[in-house]
Amino acid sequence: MYTAVLVEDDKNNRDYALEILKSSHPEINILGEYDNVVDSISAITEFKPQLLLLDIDLKDGVAFEILKAIPSYDYRIVFISAHQDYALQAIKFSALDFILKPYSPSELIEAIDKVIDSLKEEQYQKKIETFFSNFDTQSKKLVLKTSDAIHVVKIEDIIRIEADNYYSKVLLCDNTDIVVSKALKEFERLLQNYNFIRVHQSHLINLGKIKYFDKRDSGGIVMISGDNVPVSSRKKQSIFSIIDKLSI
Repeated sequence: MYTAVLVEDDKNNRDYALEILKSSHPEINILGEYDNVVDSISAITEFKPQLLLLDIDLKDGVAFEILKAIPSYDYRIVFISAHQDYALQAIKFSALDFILKPYSPSELIEAIDKVIDSLKEEQYQKKIETFFSNFDTQSKKLVLKTSDAIHVVKIEDIIRIEADNYYSKVLLCDNTDIVVSKALKEFERLLQNYNFIRVHQSHLINLGKIKYFDKRDSGGIVMISGDNVPVSSRKKQSIFSIIDKLSI
């Protein structure tokens, strides 16, 4: 049996979520339903539910205020919102679940399944800490989950990411690498606003970590690590133009 609290300021949406949960996950005990920040903080502090279903925009504030006010303990979060704004990016970097309204029953069920599985993770608290770091500071971080650990790395410390069959290898400034079960296209989507560019089918690079661009036919991009990264022939001219604009 798992315990949960539902925070949603629209009654129809609350009823919709409850109906899905009762039919799909009868093992979840809903301890309460709330539509505002103040009551939610009080209930969560008292009950300490394992699962928080949080609508981001509430009558008297936003869900982030709840998380900052409740005491630290082991909980899981599913965020729900009608707005795909800047907070979504921070949530995605922190590997927390997010559902965009309007959502289907299968979307909520899938998110709940993932969260229940994550209750077994001993290091989940790192995701929460990373979320607040991303939300409050300019130095963004990325959570990389492997079979052995959850790594929290600064985006600025990533030199490049290389596709490795069904995995991706993240190469860092300290000469270490982390292999994760995530497609390169997913990293491309996450990092598109952080000076990363796909230069080849198998390579995504940090523009800030380029040493030089060898313009010869057989040349590539040499990173500060000394790695020579191949550049797709069809992208060569456009990438050279982008790099050229970085110069003074």
